Amino acid sequence: MASFADSANANAQAGVMIRQNTAGNAVEACTLLSATANAKKVYFNRRTVPGGSTTTDNVTAAAPYWIRINRAGNTVKSYTSADGIIWIPLGSSIT
Repeated sequence: MASFADSANANAQAGVMIRQNTAGNAVEACTLLSATANAKKVYFNRRTVPGGSTTTDNVTAAAPYWIRINRAGNTVKSYTSADGIIWIPLGSSIT
């Protein structure tokens, strides 16, 4: 879980990631916040097979904003929150 404030860097993103291993093409899921003034969004990116394509869902979110990624067994889910108390699912979970 993490919370972020605005950034002046146009390419700035911060977030949390879960990976199968350290290979560049590994199965992975990450929730990222783009905290710039021009692109205030939260992204849930995931790759379900090694070397496969990445699927992305996003929602508009003004920083500061909370993001969370949960793993229960083989299921990974992404969440967003404006206050760190009420959590809203983002995109489809992966297994």
